[in-house]
Amino acid sequence: MPYDEVQSAFYVRLTMDDNAFAKGEISALFVGASFLSRAAKPESELAFVTEPLSGSLLCEKLDCLKDEGAQILSVIRVADC
Repeated sequence: MPYDEVQSAFYVRLTMDDNAFAKGEISALFVGASFLSRAAKPESELAFVTEPLSGSLLCEKLDCLKDEGAQILSVIRVADC
């Protein structure tokens, strides 16, 4: 099966100037996403884990966030354990 068709959850870290707007956009695009937090993180940084989806659909949704001003810092596939 091609890499971009494999269903998996993803850890995504990004920055966006308006956190409230960003969380709304993420929640709308990635239904069921779980937001993460850590101490001493930069104010504009957000991290979340998606529900399982294909790599190609993830890229489409991340492009929508980029169009709204998000800068994607990292994307990591989450193994199914």
